[in-house]
Amino acid sequence: MVVAADEITPLYFRLYDCLGRLAGDVILPYLYQADSPGMVLGEGAVALVLERAKVAHSRAVQPLATIAGYGSTNDATPERVAETSGRWLKEAARQALDEARVPVTALDLVFGIGAGMAAHDLREGHSLEQLLAGSTPAVGCVNGNLGLAEACSGLFAVLAAVGGLYHGETYPLVSAGRPYAGLPWVRRLQRGDYRHALVVGSSEQGNNTAVVLRRSEWGEPL
Repeated sequence: MVVAADEITPLYFRLYDCLGRLAGDVILPYLYQADSPGMVLGEGAVALVLERAKVAHSRAVQPLATIAGYGSTNDATPERVAETSGRWLKEAARQALDEARVPVTALDLVFGIGAGMAAHDLREGHSLEQLLAGSTPAVGCVNGNLGLAEACSGLFAVLAAVGGLYHGETYPLVSAGRPYAGLPWVRRLQRGDYRHALVVGSSEQGNNTAVVLRRSEWGEPL
């Protein structure tokens, strides 16, 4: 079981406020935009159960989705210097796709981790634009709905991807303003036959992670 939880405590809020990282008096975050005023914090909790395929078979349980591939890289830039090109985030996504043996053109859903911080979001948007290279999967991010919950945002995105694969739907990006122009953002609820999803995320410390999820079918070998 993988569990994460976030709570906005007074000290936590004041720390980010003193650092000038918060968006101020706005209701919706400005995700994936150069003029974003800052983060809109969120809180919550999420839990996922991971199980080996042979154990699920032994219990006659069909998973909602399977982990088809993953990738992990580090920017290796000098301390406290952000890497701006998104090269290594793209490489993490490429590793995940290669392990899953899923071409970019076969992706149905993509979820990012928009933080409301311009440097972070534009880097993520740029790396996804380069990775997709004209392909048009449904691209989304749940942090506009939930706020930036630092411990939970990655798992929230995975949960949204699993839910989208299972229910055959993808969820709109909720954001003020106009998000990064180079990606096919989902702006309303869409339904379809979705089989593969990619989730990407990175940290200010230069860690990049990506995972490819595959919809699980009854009777299909795991």
